[in-house]
Amino acid sequence: MRKSGVWMTQLDDRILEHLAGESWASPRTMATAFVGTSSEARIWERCRVLSAAGLIGPMWPGTRMYEITTSGQLYLAGDLDAQDVPAPGPVWVGSPPDPRSLYG
Repeated sequence: MRKSGVWMTQLDDRILEHLAGESWASPRTMATAFVGTSSEARIWERCRVLSAAGLIGPMWPGTRMYEITTSGQLYLAGDLDAQDVPAPGPVWVGSPPDPRSLYG
């Protein structure tokens, strides 16, 4: 039985299951495979969260092509409790802001 983290959604499981059956996928290909149930933007958002948690990872830096990690496979098998995975922090869209601009 899988042990989801409180920060996880049902879409996260769908993404992980899809990536477990494919060598890689992009948010666009997953949106097509999920037949209109989730938008490409929402899938990309969840991919970034799952990547920050270490359950999936980009095939190379800066790409929107993802693959499942060993931790993601362990989670799907019920051998990793996602409650033990630290909740991912904020995920920035684009380049992170200049820290000097955050503190005036």
